[in-house]
Amino acid sequence: MSRVIAALRQKMQKEEAMKIAEKKGDWLWNIVFCKSPLSEVRLIYIEYVLLDIETVSSPTLMNKIRKKASQPVRKKLKVLVNGSTGGVSLVTDQNLQIEEIELNDEAEMQNKAFDDAEADKRAKVLAHKITHRAMGGMHEAEIVGRLSIYRPFWVAFYGDMKQGNRVRYITIAADGGQHRRAR
Repeated sequence: MSRVIAALRQKMQKEEAMKIAEKKGDWLWNIVFCKSPLSEVRLIYIEYVLLDIETVSSPTLMNKIRKKASQPVRKKLKVLVNGSTGGVSLVTDQNLQIEEIELNDEAEMQNKAFDDAEADKRAKVLAHKITHRAMGGMHEAEIVGRLSIYRPFWVAFYGDMKQGNRVRYITIAADGGQHRRAR
């Protein structure tokens, strides 16, 4: 039985992921994985939720006094919520390439572990932080769109995959996406 899902386009092939996995990440991961050989690289699709959020902020008191702005300011943001960890990130690439793909039975998928209310709450907190940092004042966030998508990852496993052994792994985004810390 096959299943059709909406997923981000896979841009990285297995050979590229193998090269990254053989390097074992940065110097800290090299210390952790020093004696563990690369045993397997596997493609896994993890469910994410793409939320469109609109924030509305009323003018600050100082702007009202100076008559600088009297209308509410509206901003639109796209937020990606990880379905397995609950992590949220701002989407800066506005033209995400989403495609319908057909997966067979042996393809690994991980469905989200968070309900929609928790995802909404975390996304609204991020939207508030971003708009408050940029413009100041208090903001109301409203979710205007929701799309459940799957994101491909290459997962590199290190060491023997036996029951009772601790298996170390690193994930490599197969869609070319990057996570950067906000400053």
